[in-house]
Amino acid sequence: MTNYLSEIEWRWSIHDKLIFNSGVSYINSVANFDEYATNQNRKTLSLFTGFLYQPFHDWNLNFNLRKEFTNIENPPIAPSLGLQGTIIKNTLFVFGNIGRHYNLPTMNDLFWRPGGNENLKPEDAWSEELGIILTNKNNSIPKLTVTAFNSLIDNWIKWQPGASGIYAPNNLRQVHTNGIEMSLHFHKEIKKLQLQFNVNYTWCNSSISKTQTQQEAATIDKQLIYVPVNVLNSVLVLKYAHFSLNYNHTFTGERFVTADNSSSLEPFQVANITIEKAIISKKFNIHVYTKVMNVYDVTYQVLAYRPMPGRWFSIGIKFDLILKQ
Repeated sequence: MTNYLSEIEWRWSIHDKLIFNSGVSYINSVANFDEYATNQNRKTLSLFTGFLYQPFHDWNLNFNLRKEFTNIENPPIAPSLGLQGTIIKNTLFVFGNIGRHYNLPTMNDLFWRPGGNENLKPEDAWSEELGIILTNKNNSIPKLTVTAFNSLIDNWIKWQPGASGIYAPNNLRQVHTNGIEMSLHFHKEIKKLQLQFNVNYTWCNSSISKTQTQQEAATIDKQLIYVPVNVLNSVLVLKYAHFSLNYNHTFTGERFVTADNSSSLEPFQVANITIEKAIISKKFNIHVYTKVMNVYDVTYQVLAYRPMPGRWFSIGIKFDLILKQ
């Protein structure tokens, strides 16, 4: 895939609290792959404009409009509105966004063989999010971010296995996605020792709210296949001098493998450990590392009937050469 991109953007301000921007971009994408039946070309012209307004100290309001023209389809105007502000100085922040998103099928969605579907329709979605951030100035407590999100997506493009087992993209008439994301971040330095701890949790309800045909009615309000409701990830990083230890642990909840939710895969937990030694010099950097993947030798499947590897090991060296002009 070769992309040719050109863009021009203008920015100007009425006063220090109001900044406007406008621009135009052009992308010419040329694809020549053996997996495509013929060479493909997509031309996209985009016009965009918007403003950033600061009504009060530590509060920002932004509004944007975007319009695209392509040689395949001309999407409608996509507006978006965002707000960020401070509730308690250096401690409590709030943010929110609402907007329309219009996504054309990728070239792989359309032309990949086997599986590509040239009859795909573009995705058309409205999405909203609202969140808070709780922290403090000296980072003595973990930084907490909580975000609630909601999306209504028409013609969602999703790759799913067919009767033959070959994955192919199709449009789901309408998908409703909502949920909550929570993240906890903590960083502490004690002389040469650095401690970093991150926890991310997502609860996501993603279901079909409208179908293409009456025969698909049994899938309405059912969780999409292979989309877990619950995902929890934690990362612990310890660094001392040029040594580092990284422990990553992920829990993935139940995932349905049939559209009517009659069959599912069991939840699973997987942990990985990486130990690394860095050798730093003025002319080059060397990183020697050892990885232990699936530390607890868990038996699990990401896709049905395709078991993942048990415990395995990896050893490597990364060499960075520093060139100075």
